[in-house]
Amino acid sequence: MDGVTVRPARTEDAPAMAGIEAGYIVSGVENWRHEPPTPAEFAARLAKLSASGYPALVAIASPASADESAGRLLGYAYAGPFHEQAGWRHTVEHSIYVDPHAQRLGIGRRLLTELIATCAAAGFRQMIAGISDPGAETSIAFHAAMGFSHVGRFADVGWKHGGWLSVVYMQRPLGAGATTPASL
Repeated sequence: MDGVTVRPARTEDAPAMAGIEAGYIVSGVENWRHEPPTPAEFAARLAKLSASGYPALVAIASPASADESAGRLLGYAYAGPFHEQAGWRHTVEHSIYVDPHAQRLGIGRRLLTELIATCAAAGFRQMIAGISDPGAETSIAFHAAMGFSHVGRFADVGWKHGGWLSVVYMQRPLGAGATTPASL
């Protein structure tokens, strides 16, 4: 995937990240929020993740690419706490969003591959994916290809756009550090 750089997210990426997420919130069911975040709210989310030791990555069209997308944010992924209680601190839940105009180019795979490696290097043990359903077939297949296993489904637990939504949970161990974190 030439022409794309993956790097840690920065505060100045927040407006573009919020813009990508807004599309999923307004017209889709992948994200259960009802109101898109403002750039300031997204910047605060990034700051909170960073302060807590969670990674956030962005995929940027490299300035060296010759097309009009050079320098444009194409997608992002981050990991955050699966649950807030201390006993869950070695398990992360991830979010990944790719600009609709950049889908099917391998950007999601690249982002998630690097996020998995970053989380493993940071000592996290497991990664969880919560996938909205119905309509989750593509995401489920993507996560399975990335080493995630199906672990459960909660039926009709969310409401959006006039209908009930379910969530499929998938889980992936994070490398050799998946047995016992050094901090225990």
